[in-house]
Amino acid sequence: MSLSLAAVGFLGSGIFALFFAVAYGIGVHWFNTLYPALVQASVPRRIVSRASSFEFLAFDGLMPLGVLLIGDLSAKFGSEETLTAAGLIVAGMVVSVSFSPGLRNLEIRELNESE
Repeated sequence: MSLSLAAVGFLGSGIFALFFAVAYGIGVHWFNTLYPALVQASVPRRIVSRASSFEFLAFDGLMPLGVLLIGDLSAKFGSEETLTAAGLIVAGMVVSVSFSPGLRNLEIRELNESE
C-alpha cells in the first residue's frame, strides 16, 4: 500500500497513477480485513482487549493527526512530493518492523485452544 501511495505521488496524474490508486484501495480493504483476524488468532485471549485498544489508538486515534499534517505539507512541498515522501516513509517503517523478532516468530494459535 505504501509503495502504491508513493507511486501515485511520483507519477502525478494519468492512467498509471489511477492503477496504483486502485491498488492502494484494494490494499486498504485487504489490510482492514486481515489485521483484526490476525489479532484474534495470534494474541492471547486474556490480552486481546488491551491489544485491540492499542491498535484503535494507533490507527484511529492518530489518523486525524495525519490528516491535519498532510494538508500543510502538501501546500508547502506540493502534493506529488508529499505523497511520494509519505509512501516511502511508511514503506521504510514496514521494512524495519518486519525485522522484529516478535513479528518474525509470530505463530497463529488454534482458535479452539484454551489458554
